[in-house]
Amino acid sequence: MDYKLRGNTLEIITGVSTLTNHYVSVFVSLQSGTYIISDGGWIDKGFYDNIISSEDEDVFQRVETQFQAHFDIRQTKHRDGTRYYFKAVENPELISVMVRDVSQYVSAIVNSQAIAFNEAKETSQRATFYQDVNTYLREHYGSDILELNGSLKRHGEELAAIRFNAIIRRPTTTHLVMYVTGYTAPLFVKDACEATVNFQIAKKDIRVSRSGIFQRSAIVNTMANGFVPVKVNEYLANLEKELEHPLISYHSDKSKILEQIPERVAA
Repeated sequence: MDYKLRGNTLEIITGVSTLTNHYVSVFVSLQSGTYIISDGGWIDKGFYDNIISSEDEDVFQRVETQFQAHFDIRQTKHRDGTRYYFKAVENPELISVMVRDVSQYVSAIVNSQAIAFNEAKETSQRATFYQDVNTYLREHYGSDILELNGSLKRHGEELAAIRFNAIIRRPTTTHLVMYVTGYTAPLFVKDACEATVNFQIAKKDIRVSRSGIFQRSAIVNTMANGFVPVKVNEYLANLEKELEHPLISYHSDKSKILEQIPERVAA
């Protein structure tokens, strides 16, 4: 897409992207009649926001070995300790092919690291939010009526696969609750869409739609990394339209939970 001259080295900014929202740069230099096409040490220096936890090092070493074999990539270590990944060719007509291979290699390595890193972050953030909300619900609704990660199986076998983060059951009304969170905007959107569909399925069930037995609420983690309004607002608006009442922002107004789901039912 672009290039920069860095002394005797040409940086080629490719159109190859990474899951960490970077475009891959490949560096070309001429050394003793041989063209060296490398990553410029950027993988090792973490320029792509690629982070490896110590627990995952063994796994990534195996992944790295496989990708190196696939793309025929070599590596060397500079005197300052930085590792460089590269290919070498004497024929200048093959430079573009080498640039393609190196850029694809960089993207593959960074993405494999980012996936595991983001999964760990997503799991940690999701678990923390779920724990906070679950604790709050336990404090205000007894275990005799609160069911976490519950299904609608008792309302029909065909509904057994439909699960909700929390179900509060009372003699005349069942409150269905979904949590919406996500470490990235796509994961946040996925939660919002899943909540919308689950509520739609519960609403369409003929037996319960006639009796109005189900009340539905969605609790949103507006502190999540994936809560990017410009990317998620339309999906949240669609969810709110399905519920026909406001979504509950847990961190800014969790008291709305008690308004939508009273602690005690009037006699």
